[in-house]
Amino acid sequence: LFGDSRETVLEKLKASKFVEMTAAETFIGRTGLNGIFKTRSQVGGLDASLYFGWNDEGGLSEISLQTEALPASQLESTLKPCWKEFIPLLTNLYGKPIHANDHLQLSGIADGAMNGTHLWKLEGKGSAMLGAAREGDNYQIVVRFTTKNIEPVPLP
Repeated sequence: LFGDSRETVLEKLKASKFVEMTAAETFIGRTGLNGIFKTRSQVGGLDASLYFGWNDEGGLSEISLQTEALPASQLESTLKPCWKEFIPLLTNLYGKPIHANDHLQLSGIADGAMNGTHLWKLEGKGSAMLGAAREGDNYQIVVRFTTKNIEPVPLP
């Protein structure tokens, strides 16, 4: 999938049993692929949409699966259960994470940033990271797949 062209990615997404298109294909030229595919099933009670990053050659370099954004007051009732459901799903797919934090905290996340709690190395090249991101006054659970080899950063 990494390195695939936008056209190839679109064809694979349309054939997928795990995601569905939420907008008419005629709008893709205007909107691109970001946010128009969502999971067919909820994860931890939340819908999640796909967002894409492309390299300079037009190949796929990053995919983010992002839940709907919710206020911090939903941390215990909605965001944490969703986050907890992603941990075994990703562990079953990619093995034991090379970094895992048992606590999901929203405080300290800058607007537009993500705070990763778990990190997996992908076979071949790349990384998968699970955590929370902030969008204004709201937060979402994010799984980021990237061609970059992300290394855990120890905190003092």
